Order: sequence, then C-alpha cells, then structure tokens
Amino acid sequence: MENCYLNLTVDQVAAMPERAQELLGFDVYDVTGRGNGVLGYYEMGNPKDLFRT
Repeated sequence: MENCYLNLTVDQVAAMPERAQELLGFDVYDVTGRGNGVLGYYEMGNPKDLFRT
C-alpha cells in the first residue's frame, strides 16, 4: 500500500488536475450520502483548501 501523503509534496499535488487530487484523497467524502458521515477532514476543513490561493 502506498501513502501518497508522504510521497508527494503539496506543490506537486497542486499542479495536478482537480480530479487527480480527489483520487489521491485530497477531498472530503460523505460515506452516508446525507452529509453526516464525512471522512477526510483536514483541520476541520476540506483538504482542497491547501491548494486555494
């Protein structure tokens, strides 16, 4: 199993298309489909915020 969080820098991931970022886990995922079972928070926010300027 590979841990992309350790293999890629934030700059490398920021240069990728949004879909690639999502596939690497840089997005929140609603496991129930109703908004009450969310995985992937980063400091109580969406990890995509790392790439916004």
